Amino acid sequence: MSLIVQKFGGSSVANAQRVMNVARIVTDTYKAGNDVVVVVSAQGDTTDDLIAKAMEINPKAAKREMDQLLAAGEQISLSACHGNRKPRLSRYLAARLAGGL
Repeated sequence: MSLIVQKFGGSSVANAQRVMNVARIVTDTYKAGNDVVVVVSAQGDTTDDLIAKAMEINPKAAKREMDQLLAAGEQISLSACHGNRKPRLSRYLAARLAGGL
């Protein structure tokens, strides 16, 4: 058993078909007996859109709040990637990302 880190950029999770492909890749890696850590970016241009919106509302937003805002895009991608998989795998992925396993 190996520890496999899989990183998927924004274009990899840009639409439903690509999200399903990421979920399949992660699931196959896990089912092959590996420990899996998954890193996903926000979908498509989400990060750029969030930054633009934040600058429009508050051009001097604190770094902490910007970090939280941008993390929201990544959380959406993560939720989409394992939303239709077995709950056990979903909890596994979430726990790995949180450093719990």
